[in-house]
Amino acid sequence: MAPETRKRIARTGLAAWLLILVKFILFKHQAYVYQHYFRDAYPLYSLREGWEKANMTPFKNIALILRQNDIYHYWLGNITGNIAGFMPLGFLFPLTRQSPCKPAAVLLFTGLVSACFECAQWFLGTGILDIDDLILNIAGGMLGMVILTILKRLYAAKQAD
Repeated sequence: MAPETRKRIARTGLAAWLLILVKFILFKHQAYVYQHYFRDAYPLYSLREGWEKANMTPFKNIALILRQNDIYHYWLGNITGNIAGFMPLGFLFPLTRQSPCKPAAVLLFTGLVSACFECAQWFLGTGILDIDDLILNIAGGMLGMVILTILKRLYAAKQAD
């Protein structure tokens, strides 16, 4: 496959995945819920109220989740969901670049995307601003890059044989 075609496919995949993240992070409920929320509750919402609910203490909610008994909701829904949701960014973002992508670039990209989602949740009042989500999302992006690196090396080794 030509490098330009590969980049175009990666960019399309990245854009599609970002739209999926918008749905699952900002608008995880059905449309009618948001229709009522933005009509009735949002006019009463304040950024101060959202800030008071925010978690700006690293690992506070992660530690709380690890102590919970409800494995599905807390582990799969939060920790695994945040990591798995951002793995494709760490996988696809390097494929969109002309030259080899450094880990710092993936860290910065996934961090900025995650920060945008966290701030959007805060501004819209559709979620809670949580530094732990940012940490887990960046971890997911970096894990995606590690998987891509391993797959590239396996592919190169197979091509060499």
